[in-house]
Amino acid sequence: MGLLDDLEKEAERLREEEARKAGSDAQREQAWTERLEPAMRELEAYLKRLTESLKLLKKRIRAVYTVNGYGEVVVYIDPAFVVRTETGSRSIDVIVEMVGQVATEECPLVVADTLTRAKTLSSILQQHRLAGMFDASKNANGEVTAAKFQARGKIPMQLTVHADQESGVARFSFKNMEGFGQSARQFPAEQMSAELFDALGRFLTREDSGFAQESLGENVRRELQSKLQREQAKREWESRLAVQLVEDEAKVLGSLDASLRPGLLGGLRRLLGR
Repeated sequence: MGLLDDLEKEAERLREEEARKAGSDAQREQAWTERLEPAMRELEAYLKRLTESLKLLKKRIRAVYTVNGYGEVVVYIDPAFVVRTETGSRSIDVIVEMVGQVATEECPLVVADTLTRAKTLSSILQQHRLAGMFDASKNANGEVTAAKFQARGKIPMQLTVHADQESGVARFSFKNMEGFGQSARQFPAEQMSAELFDALGRFLTREDSGFAQESLGENVRRELQSKLQREQAKREWESRLAVQLVEDEAKVLGSLDASLRPGLLGGLRRLLGR
């Protein structure tokens, strides 16, 4: 086969590849224009109608978050959701923002009667940007040796639904809505239906505790489960580290002469905290 034959064969392969790509691009554009983009607009309209109804009814939305090492944190979500839309050339983001106010009186009252327990509980709540320590007792070094804890604070929550022509799917990303942290779902255009919107509305108002759990593929389910396990392991490691630092500090200080302890306390804390 000569040089010209080789070049013509390569050119033909390139033309076929470009034709396939053009056909694929045309199909994606058609799917976007006829199905996915209109579905996103319908979702936007549904969420705005839902928000207006909730505001008019002043419906309080109750949700419960499990905090390992403390207990269940009860929150009430302000029904005045913020719904906004960000539009690109071939993409749409529908964003819902809300805030949950911790119902302190409905949360567990936990008593910590040791320095280690007090530090651990304080650390657990702070990991979730919560407060709640009161009636604290301190030693001569200003350390909390005993205290009561009852969660208080606010929990910011957000739902972002992103769709674009290239991917051809709508991705639902939840922040602090299925427990603390991030979670996600994704749906093709044909599943963006009134039934799905209703399921989402029931989840946002907490009439249902979960949203479209059955729609997750096995691979996505494993990925999300793995992520949750990693986040849980990280939180447990941080809690164990906090306890270990307290114990190490106590051992070091206990081995020192009493006259040396006050002067070295700050330096030892900095050293142990590295």
